[in-house]
Amino acid sequence: MVRRSGENISASEVEGVILLHPKIRDVAVIPVPDKLRVEEIKAYIVPVEKEDLKPEEVIAWCEERLAYFKIPRYIEFRKNLPKTATQKIQKVALKKEKDDLTEGCWDRTVHMKLKREKK
Repeated sequence: MVRRSGENISASEVEGVILLHPKIRDVAVIPVPDKLRVEEIKAYIVPVEKEDLKPEEVIAWCEERLAYFKIPRYIEFRKNLPKTATQKIQKVALKKEKDDLTEGCWDRTVHMKLKREKK
């Protein structure tokens, strides 16, 4: 569960929508701390091999299928996700990978701001 601006967002719901994208093989959604909204949504995405997938495609996909407040702010592409012996994604391991989970990620808010400035 992600608690964003007073809303409880089901990580599995967001994962289910993203996983329906034909260019996506695997996904994990976790909360990341945010000073303004308590938590933000981060999606770790494993694209289908040899597919060229852009973060904007993922956002556009989500915009058509999720309420705006459920759309991930951060996207990080990966070759694989840490899994248990039973193939369950180890979200705890993802949360412990680095102190700042937003570091090196694509940020929807920054992208939208840059897009507005270009107009």
